Amino acid sequence: MTEMKNYIKGLYNILRDTFFAKNIGFSVIRLIFIKYASDNCLGAYTREEMQEYIRVQRMFAARDVGAGPNGLIPVLSIMDRHYKLDNLIHKSINEYAKELFGLDDSWNKKNTSEKNFVEIMSLLSSMDFSDDLNTHEKGKILADLLIDNLQYHGENARLASPFYSRKEIGEIASGILNVQNDETFLDFCSGIGSTTITIVGDKKCKIYNTDINEESLSVAAMLYMMCGYEEFILELKDRFAAFPEEWTNYEPSIEKVDKVFVDPPLGLRVKNHPLRESSVISMCDALSSLKENGIAVVCVPSIALSGMGSMAQMLREKFATSGYLQSVISLPITWTRSTVSINLIVFSKKANERVLFANFCSAGVKKVFENNLRSLVKIGTILTEEDIHRVVEIINNNFEIEGVSRLVGLNEITTNSFDLTPNRYVVDIIEDENITLKEIDDELASLYTKLINTSIQ
Repeated sequence: MTEMKNYIKGLYNILRDTFFAKNIGFSVIRLIFIKYASDNCLGAYTREEMQEYIRVQRMFAARDVGAGPNGLIPVLSIMDRHYKLDNLIHKSINEYAKELFGLDDSWNKKNTSEKNFVEIMSLLSSMDFSDDLNTHEKGKILADLLIDNLQYHGENARLASPFYSRKEIGEIASGILNVQNDETFLDFCSGIGSTTITIVGDKKCKIYNTDINEESLSVAAMLYMMCGYEEFILELKDRFAAFPEEWTNYEPSIEKVDKVFVDPPLGLRVKNHPLRESSVISMCDALSSLKENGIAVVCVPSIALSGMGSMAQMLREKFATSGYLQSVISLPITWTRSTVSINLIVFSKKANERVLFANFCSAGVKKVFENNLRSLVKIGTILTEEDIHRVVEIINNNFEIEGVSRLVGLNEITTNSFDLTPNRYVVDIIEDENITLKEIDDELASLYTKLINTSIQ
């Protein structure tokens, strides 16, 4: 593990000196992926296909940057064909041409010194990624390390869609969704598919991933291949471009699925769309994508639970009265590089007579979570593995805990004008210290005296 961390760090350091360093995170993933893919002959089954990979292995072994990118084209095409990627990996060849060989878009001009690219090739060749194709042990470790590095360096990237969701959110969603081998899973609007890897884990389910950005989608494919996933379908699509008249009639292009996760772009406003805001659109899209008895988890800001105008309120009413609303969860963590707190809405395509509201930002959480209590209720904290387990346990079992969670019927939600904010339904625990009115008066008098004395001085 330490050796691989240093390997990735070394590649970052070399790439910082090159012209394409603004997309350094994706560059690192691409370069390490092509080495991993060539070492393991990903998707190659015939003798001819194996020979193409052997040529690339020799190129790395010889550290030959003079050969140019043409040797990569056959192996990229093999992967596209085997994984049914509609030429998605092959389209990365221009970026590989820059990163491995220092060529510009026309492939005929060095954009930086050949010395940099000899260093890149030397570093890439220094590690053997040969792996057991049935386990992809090295591939899984590499994917996790690359995602962690991409999160750390993500500020330097400029893409239309976010790179990743917070890891804790993926782990909570994993526990709630509990994806099984025979199910289908859809992840959209959450960047490079890092959340899919967290949620799906070692399951052999069918994966769908849609994204608006082609480069982000191709990197997702590379990470999936490194993790050993065989049955995944990627689609380049703007899921916010649809114009549904009514959410119950909205039919996305992908077939109905068993489990859905959505982490929409924070604060995105969509022109000419009746629902206008990305989190509201995502809730409708997630519901529309579900099979009967399916489950969806959607990240939303607090304002989506109570504000955003009459259209959003009408939809919240539909969510509640349809019986599809299962849980609403407030978490003490924020979106990356933001102070906006994250809430989760859980939908299930079955009749839910009551909705579980859980407020993990409440003071009552202190009675449930014993680790790191002070930071837990502070916005922006990181939930520990044990904390995440407790959150999932409360949600999945509909546990009612004073000051933390409560099951609420439709009548009460209707009385509150379909406001879905958890703290409206979960009352904080007030510690009764048996303080008398005289004691309160004496304390106020003491504070007033201190204030006067401070002012005089």
